Amino acid sequence: MKAAALYAALCMLPVTLFAGDTVHRWVDERGVVNYGDAPPEGRKSTPIRTIDPLTVTGSPPPARAATPPAPSGGVADRDAVQREVESALQRERASVARESAVKRHEDLTP
Repeated sequence: MKAAALYAALCMLPVTLFAGDTVHRWVDERGVVNYGDAPPEGRKSTPIRTIDPLTVTGSPPPARAATPPAPSGGVADRDAVQREVESALQRERASVARESAVKRHEDLTP
């Protein structure tokens, strides 16, 4: 078992050695963007520094809580919302009643 763990660790060693390496980006003659360890000879490339995903850097800044806009009317806005909710409930009840009546009619009709 120890030999298998040692073998796995040795296989992972090259991956960890190259994790923070530089990758090159270039565009070939057909306009295709390519990435690789080294660009072809005579081709202009842009080096892109990669970072090791396993290293921990500083913590991100704390997210600021979004503050909702201040209500302009206060109680008036609350009343408007309450009326809107009550209206929606009435429409829903009417719709359910219509569906029930149609279903009852279909059940009674041979």
